[in-house]
Amino acid sequence: MKKTTVFRNLLALAVAATMSVGFTSCSEDDEVFVDKSTVEFSEKGGVQSIQVTSNIDWTVSGSPSWLTVSPTMGTDNGTFTITASANTGEARNCTLYIMGGDAQTTVSVNQNGKSAITVKNNSTYTLPRFTIHFVNDRFDELSTRDFGTLYPGGTATAEIATGATEYYMATNLYGTWYFSANYSIDYTNMSLTTSEIDNWRANPTN
Repeated sequence: MKKTTVFRNLLALAVAATMSVGFTSCSEDDEVFVDKSTVEFSEKGGVQSIQVTSNIDWTVSGSPSWLTVSPTMGTDNGTFTITASANTGEARNCTLYIMGGDAQTTVSVNQNGKSAITVKNNSTYTLPRFTIHFVNDRFDELSTRDFGTLYPGGTATAEIATGATEYYMATNLYGTWYFSANYSIDYTNMSLTTSEIDNWRANPTN
């Protein structure tokens, strides 16, 4: 009888252990999601928030020196912020990795570089007293750059003043040219290229 009782007890323990292992293997899958897959910053920098939806502890990694991430870890649903410092150089980017258990997702962070304008004299005549005046959308003058004489084929390059992301203008003795993202008119005697700003064209007023 004792041997039978011992056998039954061992059998019961084996069944219980098997059931326990079965329940453990049925745990839910790890999940980590974010509400934004891409974040854009201007050259001025700033702060943006990312919402995390998860069922597990998670961490954020991959932050370069020009970004500050806070917090860098959390549990279940939460939020972290990305703070970008001002950029005085070329455009830059990075990828942040949000990981929890076997789950992973990413956030691409892009930041514009310092903007600049280059104006080229495509005409055959010299442009004396050539200046570029940076203005805002109310045409308040922000800064002026005097280039003296712009010869045929010559170029003039200047950094775009802070706040002049909508309008600026180049002036000389032969007339005034307005430059804006809102215009799409090309002028054969003047051409315009910029860094970090797309689709800007020269609009002649005379």
